[in-house]
Amino acid sequence: MIDKILELAKKKTNSEEVRAFEEELMSLDNPRYYFLASYYVKGLDIKKLSEKMLATNDKRYIQFYFRQVDNIDLEKFFIKILSFKDAKIIFYSLYDRKKLDDIFFIRGIESLRSLDNNHYLGLTFYYYFNVLKRFNSIIFSYLKEVIPQVTEDNYVEILERYRNQTKEKIGVHDEECPNKYIGHNGTIPDMIVCHISFDYGRIISLFYDEKTEVSSHFAVSRDGKYQQFVSLDNSSWANGTSFKDTSDVYNAFARSSIVKSRNMNANYYTFTIEHESMDGSLTKVQYQTSLKLMCQIIDYVKETYGVDFPIDKDHIVGHMDINPVVRVSCPGEKFPLEEFILDLRRIYKR
Repeated sequence: MIDKILELAKKKTNSEEVRAFEEELMSLDNPRYYFLASYYVKGLDIKKLSEKMLATNDKRYIQFYFRQVDNIDLEKFFIKILSFKDAKIIFYSLYDRKKLDDIFFIRGIESLRSLDNNHYLGLTFYYYFNVLKRFNSIIFSYLKEVIPQVTEDNYVEILERYRNQTKEKIGVHDEECPNKYIGHNGTIPDMIVCHISFDYGRIISLFYDEKTEVSSHFAVSRDGKYQQFVSLDNSSWANGTSFKDTSDVYNAFARSSIVKSRNMNANYYTFTIEHESMDGSLTKVQYQTSLKLMCQIIDYVKETYGVDFPIDKDHIVGHMDINPVVRVSCPGEKFPLEEFILDLRRIYKR
């Protein structure tokens, strides 16, 4: 079924072909297929598929459907998401679905308040006011209940301070993190993948926890500091792909034609830089640090393998180019990928 979905996504299909596929799809009780078909295939009856999806009560794919499928009844889907009473899913639904009306944030915040989840409530306030730079009097009244000293003159500053106070303590480690593959599986790594995460301290603690099975080569904080977790001689665990179509990181889903074409886990041929950010925007010092790290990677490849690292949009990419189904907002709309490529071409006179 997955191969059929991807095949239909590549070509212009006549209505008869789409209807036949739709009939087959509807006969299956599979929320993953409903989501992937609606996401990739044009011309399906989204209203009908939406009803099938909502009836599954599947948390994961209802959330994916809400954040990624066009022309759906957003209100119906968000009501279903709220019914799960899962603070993380509520927050990430608000975060990943762009250009939502204020009413979704109001309802989401009301649910987070009832769940008594201060972590995701605080993140939602910060994202709404400080990242999206929006204002709503009802949402502001909810913020004031949590932080009574806020006013319309100081709420941005206070939220910034509150956010910094609630971040994890930054750990320092002398040793390489345990989450990695040794070497690059006999290949010459030729891609740099850019990621974002909200909390620099949290990044570090996750990478040194073997249970998480995640890491990157570098992470860069808002103030331009960085740590290296995995040697450039080894492969970090940030861009994993699978050859099984039962996985949501199936390599055939990738936007990158390179990843689609290679029969190898993308972790082996990629370097990863994590950036502390919520929307992909970087501070000036953060940008400069990341640029230096990219130069370090490019120089390493030349010195180690004797080849020039390709400096173009196919080889310097975002996480969503590798895993678009799962990482829809990484590294974010404001991430300066094109600026990095232009600066690197200038530095290396390409």
